[in-house]
Amino acid sequence: MEKKIIIAKCVRCGKLLLSKIGTKTKMCPYCNMRFSLDAAVIVARLDSAREAKIMLAELKRRRAQGQMGAVRPQKLGSESFS
Repeated sequence: MEKKIIIAKCVRCGKLLLSKIGTKTKMCPYCNMRFSLDAAVIVARLDSAREAKIMLAELKRRRAQGQMGAVRPQKLGSESFS
């Protein structure tokens, strides 16, 4: 099944955000920077918006607890981590 949603990292502030696959640019809701998703670190690729929201909440929780070292960034085109 083709992945439909990505979790990307803003190139300016580093905050995590959701985007549909195929979107060329994204506006960060935190720092208002518009950037190309080709330049962003793709943290995960997911099948549904529901899965993406759950994973994003978990990643934000880990970041708040200082556990982001456990997250492995991925290049565009790679499979998502489990």
